[in-house]
Amino acid sequence: MNKKHSSRSLIVQFAWAFMLMSIIPLIMAVALVFIIDAPTIDARIQQARIAIFWMFISSIAGYFVIRKAVITLSGFTKHVKDVVGGDTSGTTLLNEDNEIGELARYFDSITKKLEVKIKELESSKKIIQNIFHKIGEAATSVRGIDSLLEFILQSISSAAGSKGGFIMLADEDSASLKVSVIYSEDAKPPRLAPVKIGNGILGRVAKHGKPVKIFGSELSTEGLNFRSLLCVPLGYKDKMIGIIALFDKKSADSFLDDDLNLFKDVASQTAVAISNYQLNMDVEKAYLDTVRALAMAVEAKDPYSGGHLDRVAKYCMDIGRKIGLKEQGLKILHDGAYLHDLGKIGIRDDVLKKTSRLTDEEYEEMKKHAVIGETIMKPVKSLSKLCSVVRSHQERWDGSGYPDGLKAEDIPLHARILAVADVYDALITERPYKKAMTKEAAAEELKKLAGVKFDKRIVEAFLETL
Repeated sequence: MNKKHSSRSLIVQFAWAFMLMSIIPLIMAVALVFIIDAPTIDARIQQARIAIFWMFISSIAGYFVIRKAVITLSGFTKHVKDVVGGDTSGTTLLNEDNEIGELARYFDSITKKLEVKIKELESSKKIIQNIFHKIGEAATSVRGIDSLLEFILQSISSAAGSKGGFIMLADEDSASLKVSVIYSEDAKPPRLAPVKIGNGILGRVAKHGKPVKIFGSELSTEGLNFRSLLCVPLGYKDKMIGIIALFDKKSADSFLDDDLNLFKDVASQTAVAISNYQLNMDVEKAYLDTVRALAMAVEAKDPYSGGHLDRVAKYCMDIGRKIGLKEQGLKILHDGAYLHDLGKIGIRDDVLKKTSRLTDEEYEEMKKHAVIGETIMKPVKSLSKLCSVVRSHQERWDGSGYPDGLKAEDIPLHARILAVADVYDALITERPYKKAMTKEAAAEELKKLAGVKFDKRIVEAFLETL
């Protein structure tokens, strides 16, 4: 529509109004005074009345023309107020064939674009809130750090509109950055080699602690196969932890300042979570080393039990493989075998080292070692799966064991396996109060106890490995 020729154009409407209310009445007034020449007074009065009547009609017509234009303007003003107030449903002005209609359509287009942007911002806000919530949950936990970092990368990539991201952590021994987690929308994520701290774009970000936004040829010269890159350092309490980066902005050639500001906030929270995780792991490793040292100290107390832990661990692994346990199950067996007598550290030496058979009272004292061992291990979260093995390795199939009197399959599988291996080694080992059995005699003894004291399936599997 060409507004210069539109009969509904506001300019035309105001021109008509001006003509009707000013020009036409003025012409009539001039004609009335200078041109009209009636022969009589009555005729002149009559002509004056007619002229005044048409002047009045012209003014009224001009009023309605202006009124229509004012109503249109008022409607647009109301529409703007409604939009500002949050109501974007008004569409009555969009079909107007004038400047207001064009302005309304243009304004409506802007409004729709703003609505889209607002929804995108709200979505990004929810994503970031979710990220911070997940990071907060993980800040006091040592579990699932890799899955948390992948979740962070996936979420922030979505919020920033990138194809993916990666986290590289500092390795103090090699003074380099090594990939911890990579997320990518593509089926084949990019491969990143370790980078010496201080070398290249990534190494400089880690060393100097300054974020970068890069796109184009500078990336290819650094050997990074990305169109654009946003990289932020990960640091906490003056400690350099690593870097976090996003790559390949989808909607533009390069990342924006808003992307950087958002990413820096996420990076600071991520650094806290990683730092807490590393601290917890250091504490747990120290505790675990102490627990293992205690277990070896227990074995060293008893000159007759030398090599017991090694042998029991081997038997457990043989049984586990025979019955088809997976890698995780075999690891539980292996570690449980080495720690199953840990609780004996809390048993009096006069009971632990007694060379004759224990009295009933002393036997009750000895039975406490299963619970003591579990208690020592509980603070180590990575050993939580071993607690039931250590606690229940003295339970028996018929419910005659301790400390809980569990029966049959109520006894954890790994504890049932450990029980068979532990007893077999005790049978073939000499003690001050008994002679060692031959392997054949010990095997026969286990056969007698299968289905009574021990799980028959476990006994049969073990005997097949001998």
